[in-house]
Amino acid sequence: MRNTSGDRPVGHSSSVIRCYRKQVFVGREGGLEVWSRVAKAENRVAIENGVSEGWYRRNFVDKVEDSERGVIQKIEGGGDRLFVIREEVEGVEVWESSCSSAAVSVL
Repeated sequence: MRNTSGDRPVGHSSSVIRCYRKQVFVGREGGLEVWSRVAKAENRVAIENGVSEGWYRRNFVDKVEDSERGVIQKIEGGGDRLFVIREEVEGVEVWESSCSSAAVSVL
């Protein structure tokens, strides 16, 4: 799905949405986000309060330098990889997941 520039009002951004492997990838202008369902243990408070729709967490996939390369035009998934095409940029970005990936504390 894409909000094309010809249809959007002045001041609104362009977005690309792609669902792949139970996650939602969103390209907003040049930034890349992934929305994932929160695990049941983290969702316990919501269930106790009677909310059962599920909660999602947003994570930014790229760095500031990546988002400055250009507006995301298309997102596709295949295997353990995500392919990103940016407007006015030659080539395709390939993002690969890893079993050994982990969060790094900045504190």
